[in-house]
Amino acid sequence: MNKIVNKIMSLGVIAGLLLEVVPIYALSKDETIYAKLDNNGQVSKVIISEHLEGTNLEETEDKTKLNDIKNINGDEEYLLKDGKIIWKTKGKDIYYQGTTQDELPISLNVKYYLNNEEMSISDMLGKSGTVKMVLKFSNNEKHYMIVNGKNELLYTPFVVATTTILSNTANKNIKVTNGRVVTNGTSSVVVALTTPGLYESMHIDKLKGMDTCEITYETDNFELSSIYSVATSKLIDSTDFDVFNKIDSLYGSINTLVSSSNKIKNGSSELLNGASKLKDGVSKLKDGISSSYLGSKQIRDSLQASINMLQSDSSAAIDSTTLSYIKNEAVNGAKEAISSKFTDEYKAQIAALALSSLSQNETYQKLKGGIKKLEEAGVTKELVSSCSLDEIDESLQGTCMNYANYIKEYSTYSQMITLMEETAKQTAVSTAINVSGTVAEQTAGMVSESVALKVSESAKEKAKSETTKSLNTLLQAISELTSGLNQLNLGAVELDNGTIALKDGISALDSGISQFNNEGISKISNVVNGDVKSLEERVKALVKLSEEYNTFDDKADDAKGESKIIMVIDAVKAPSKNVIVNDKIIEEKKSLWDKIKGLFK
Repeated sequence: MNKIVNKIMSLGVIAGLLLEVVPIYALSKDETIYAKLDNNGQVSKVIISEHLEGTNLEETEDKTKLNDIKNINGDEEYLLKDGKIIWKTKGKDIYYQGTTQDELPISLNVKYYLNNEEMSISDMLGKSGTVKMVLKFSNNEKHYMIVNGKNELLYTPFVVATTTILSNTANKNIKVTNGRVVTNGTSSVVVALTTPGLYESMHIDKLKGMDTCEITYETDNFELSSIYSVATSKLIDSTDFDVFNKIDSLYGSINTLVSSSNKIKNGSSELLNGASKLKDGVSKLKDGISSSYLGSKQIRDSLQASINMLQSDSSAAIDSTTLSYIKNEAVNGAKEAISSKFTDEYKAQIAALALSSLSQNETYQKLKGGIKKLEEAGVTKELVSSCSLDEIDESLQGTCMNYANYIKEYSTYSQMITLMEETAKQTAVSTAINVSGTVAEQTAGMVSESVALKVSESAKEKAKSETTKSLNTLLQAISELTSGLNQLNLGAVELDNGTIALKDGISALDSGISQFNNEGISKISNVVNGDVKSLEERVKALVKLSEEYNTFDDKADDAKGESKIIMVIDAVKAPSKNVIVNDKIIEEKKSLWDKIKGLFK
């Protein structure tokens, strides 16, 4: 990029451009277009100077569309025919010039303002105030090219260096856009760079306005200084953009980054899902521990109350209500034990045993045998099902009528078998449940009542002492259990809070990664694979246009060419102040710019 900057800055030195060296080829054509403009930038006269180099033969053929051609550096003659010009070069370089009425590649429009009011030069001369000159360049070299698969309008990339010299005696606070002002004390050199058409080609906002320069200053006595603009299309070449070769590897790296970022995002989502499940599990664990703690505490308190009551009670060791309660508790416990025993799997085992026993039943065996005989006779389950429909298929109507009695007999056997099997299974399961429940209830009730009465009647005081001692031991154990459950409960609460915080943190991480992926990585990818790639193709297309533009005039097919444009707006002085010496009027000396300007007269 430094090469590009150096090229642009070098255009600010007009003299350097005028002396620019053109590489020598077999035949080269170095062209300079001199355009004299009026105050508003309109072309009034164009002279094109051509320098043919590498003319080593007796004759050199060139192409031209110029008028009024003349040799300006020798007496070599030429022959002009059908756009071809043949010079009797005799091995010498040829310098010739001509004129044209064709539109130049670059055109200029100038507007002048005094104190923010647009004026003509003639109305501004000699006045004071704030001056603004707006120079807007237009690029007339338009081309349609395929860029990124689309037909895009591009302009040959010209850079224009504009300069003027202002006296510091009558002018101050001199400023310029897209350029700079250099002062030596007595005068200021204003240099501006513009690139007409570049914004329209590149669509980069920072290039907007690069086709215009504004010169502003305060003056005590306005007069227009000569304005010189030099334009060239040799701003950039293909070697300036070798950096884009490295971007190809960047595309692959960006795609890898996007893929890796997506994997991180998927991983964070899975981590968030796991954290959510962990939080739910810990929450359930906390609730379970809390319930256990509260149940243990209730048992401990109830046991303590029972011990206190037992120690202070002088009545019988056990009354009918307590006895009934013990019996009921035992019965309920037995019921629950029996109920928990009869799982679906256990019921299935009982039903399987019932079916096994049923298979030994004589009636059942006869029914199964009858089904087998009917099947051997051709009556199948599928036939029975098809003939039992409301609308029987025509192809089966005859078969159904022939087998009507067999089908009816098959259906009867099947229904009886099904009824026997279901009855056997239900009866077996129901009987097992009822018998087990009854036996368990009776046994639990009898055992609990017998034990309670026996203990209370045979050893009231001894039982009271031993029961109290046992209950105290149990109370101590339950108290320790309750205390442990309390600590476990507190830990579970902290664990639950921790998992909530963990889940929230992972959720924030997942959200952050999503934002990073969507707003960071994705945007980088879009920029690199979109804007940068599109910009690269546009730059390459502009480089191609720059390299293809050689000369404004025609040239020989095998000749190399280079062209620059020098546009001049003449100075317009305020009413001249002549010096009178010995009754003679002496005009002020002409400046260098005045002498250069004379070339156009």
